Amino acid sequence: MKPPLTYSPKSTSSNIGGYRYFFNGQEGDNEVFGEIANFGYEFRQYDSRLGRWWSVDPKWNEYPSVSPFVFCNGNPVVLVDLEGKDVIPTSALKANQSVNTFFSKVEKNHVFRNVLKRFYSNQSNIYIHLGKLIEHGEVVGKHKVAQTQSAQNPKNPVGKYGIERIVINSAILDKEGAISGDLTFVFGVLLHEAFHARMFDIRQDDPTFNNYPGYKDFLSRPQDGWHHNQMGSYNRRDLVKGMKEFDSQMGTTHSDEWYEAVSWGGLRETTSWKRFEKNNPEKAQRYMEIIKNEMDKLGK
Repeated sequence: MKPPLTYSPKSTSSNIGGYRYFFNGQEGDNEVFGEIANFGYEFRQYDSRLGRWWSVDPKWNEYPSVSPFVFCNGNPVVLVDLEGKDVIPTSALKANQSVNTFFSKVEKNHVFRNVLKRFYSNQSNIYIHLGKLIEHGEVVGKHKVAQTQSAQNPKNPVGKYGIERIVINSAILDKEGAISGDLTFVFGVLLHEAFHARMFDIRQDDPTFNNYPGYKDFLSRPQDGWHHNQMGSYNRRDLVKGMKEFDSQMGTTHSDEWYEAVSWGGLRETTSWKRFEKNNPEKAQRYMEIIKNEMDKLGK
């Protein structure tokens, strides 16, 4: 069994005692290019510079519409390939027609894709899953729509492969298994979680944040709410933009006040919200009522 994943793109397998397992938990080989760009999966070799396999998929005849050299069917956000043999979908999500249809819209949203572009461009993976959330041994209710689990989170079953995971809480589904609330609201939450995933991945990639000076002031602070303070100060505009685009995709509309309110969801412990609430108490109260109203629609 491979040792626990510790991702470090600067390490090489030639280092004495150096760590050899990186991308997707696969062994890096620096003898091919002089640096770790080639990864040896069980069934074939992957070139991370090209985002392509060196050889033909051994099961190419089962996927006639897909290039036999493409990685994860060109969609590493939804799919994972842990051995270079099979593409493994998030089966629980794809089995639910309502959630699967919803997510087919989500993955076409330009803002969502831009937030997760490092996963697409690196041919990395983020596992989007539908299931129960468990905290302190108890099943989490609909008050938490989704949760991001970093690769280091012991609750993340694919964390050993260096994969971040977003779990959509099945408690928000109705008795028929469909998303019961406002889909744009749920999208806003999922986009919020995508920001978490990106920040977790950046921290894993560069713990010093030297390559991400805009994040360093927030993400290097060992305090509660560091991710959310980053979002509250810098990412709410993208949350609003993403929700407006999603409405356009769905053919639905909401007011500007609604978008602003939902963009604050999950951020009400931040310095930015406390400042906003102090300066705009009546508007802050309306925003909280909008969020509560949307949460009440879920899971019915």
